[in-house]
Amino acid sequence: MSVGGPPRQPDRQARAMSLELFGQRISVVSDADEDRVHEVVSFVNRRLEAIRGETKRVQIDHIALLTALNLAEELFEERDRNERLRRKVRERSVRLLASIDELARGLDDRKRVEELIRLTGSENESETPNLLVKDSLPGS
Repeated sequence: MSVGGPPRQPDRQARAMSLELFGQRISVVSDADEDRVHEVVSFVNRRLEAIRGETKRVQIDHIALLTALNLAEELFEERDRNERLRRKVRERSVRLLASIDELARGLDDRKRVEELIRLTGSENESETPNLLVKDSLPGS
């Protein structure tokens, strides 16, 4: 939701809206869906009321600042959680790709053995020399 700045979504038309935040009417210009704007306003109002209930402060600007600080702290915590999750996914992806590469190499080894069998004309595996260590093949 872009409020008061340039639209973030060029395909959407920004429009003026009248909102009520913490009992005060304000006008904003937004390119976001109106339902989304009202959802955000409702969320902010609930947070403002919660801060007002937790503090002895009665000045609206102090309550608004405390709410902004709390929301910013939550945003930073979410960013940190998101980064930790991304790092974990990256690490697991690297391990999975390494496992896939290892399996592919094992399949290549089996193909080479099959090609050797074909070239030497040995159809009976007992006649085929043991060219690979059994533990190097996937599933062994």
